[in-house]
Amino acid sequence: MMDNFEDRITKKMKARMKELGMTLDQTVILASLIQREGTNSENMAMISSVFHNRLNDMETFPNLQSDTTYTYITETIRPRTNASNKAQMQKIEAAYDTDTCVGLPVGAVCNPGLEAINAALYPDDTNYYYFLAARDGTFYWAETLEQHEQNIIDADLHADEESGQSNNEQ
Repeated sequence: MMDNFEDRITKKMKARMKELGMTLDQTVILASLIQREGTNSENMAMISSVFHNRLNDMETFPNLQSDTTYTYITETIRPRTNASNKAQMQKIEAAYDTDTCVGLPVGAVCNPGLEAINAALYPDDTNYYYFLAARDGTFYWAETLEQHEQNIIDADLHADEESGQSNNEQ
């Protein structure tokens, strides 16, 4: 598996990582979030732009707020938690919780494909800091919190917000 991975990560990709100031690990972690959030190369590049914009303005946006990490916590980490490892697992949860951890989580949430890795390396050039996906799969993009809040209403996700349900919003 590692040989296959190394065969697919080109010198050009590694040069781009260096240009962006990202390590291979950071690129894979970011690509994993993009993989789980996106559905195709077009929206993956847009999602990547949101994450890059946040990572490049960490004073204003210290948290990526990706719902995929919450899903990873509830589906992968919590089922492995028991009385004897609870304290350790809570630390791991915190390290993956992009609502509270600063910047990228500690590790990848999936094995991203090349499409997501390329999106992580070549994000669209936008001013977006927020996005969400409606139940029908339509993506909404916003530059400001006010626009994002309107998108929640437009996407008919307001009921989810009131109940505390996750809705793929950043």
